[in-house]
Order: sequence, then structure tokens, then C-alpha cells
Amino acid sequence: MKKLFGMAALFTALCGTAYADSIGVRGAVAEIRASEDFDAYEAFVVLDLPWTWQTGTARIQSQLEVTGGVLDASGETGLLGTLGPRLAYVTDRLSLDVGVGVAALGETEFGSHDFAGSSQFIAQAGITFALTERFNAGARFRHMSDADIHDDGEDLNLFLLEVSYDYLVR
Repeated sequence: MKKLFGMAALFTALCGTAYADSIGVRGAVAEIRASEDFDAYEAFVVLDLPWTWQTGTARIQSQLEVTGGVLDASGETGLLGTLGPRLAYVTDRLSLDVGVGVAALGETEFGSHDFAGSSQFIAQAGITFALTERFNAGARFRHMSDADIHDDGEDLNLFLLEVSYDYLVR
């Protein structure tokens, strides 16, 4: 577990200082209707893309999110990485986002829960509150599924809590 946190810290430091608009960590606090008791931990980097629309005091911002972490259940631990675009409605104190993307799993079987393949799709929605000018706390719902690409693959719904740091002031 020490190696995982070390790799996550290195990942966020390298990506965050070079390219990121926001970096953070998140962990699953609940899975919904899963056949096993899952834990998930990840570091994430959010990059603001150039497409933005101003709407009065708020803006709609296009973003790209990259995550790296682990998924754990039934004594099995596997790497989990995601990549995908999202749209965020951003004010000075609140951000709401929705996104889609792809996920890669290092392990596909966790006890009786079988994803049936390492490639997955994700859909997610999140809310983030500004605690200070740069530090944030938030919650996220993520659905992960193979969209019937693999034979009888099971999906996973996670509820995650996160903390993040903005390099750019909102």
C-alpha cells in the first residue's frame, strides 16, 4: 500500500506541476448493488480544455480528467485508470460536472464479481465545493460498465469523496 501512495503522489506531482489545472485524490465510500465489497482509491488530474462558454457569473468549461489508482475487493487488488472528457458548470464556490470516458482494469475478477474484460466505459457526475480559494471537497457518482462488449461482464456503481487543489484561481 505504501508503494501505491508513493506512485499516486509521484503521478500527481509530475502531471500536476506540468499540465494540470486541478489535482486531487478520491476514495470510494460506497458501492451500489455490487456483489462484493469494493474499495477504490485514486489520484486525479483535471485539465481545462480551451472551449469555454461564459454565462453571466458562471461558465461552462470543457475539461479532460485522467485518473490512476486501485480497485480492491475480496482480497484482490488491481490497478484502475480512467481517461475522459467532461463538462463543468463552474461558479466561484461550486462546480457541477458530467463526463464519460474509458477505464482500464489490471484485474477483472474480484471474488464473485467478474468484469469479464479489462476495458470498460465510465459515466460520472460530480459536485465540488470551494473550501478556500484553491482547496475543494466534493462527491462523485461513477458507473463503470463494459457496455456488453465482453460476455456477461458485470458493472459497478461507486460513490466517491474527493479533495482537490486548483492551480488556477476560479
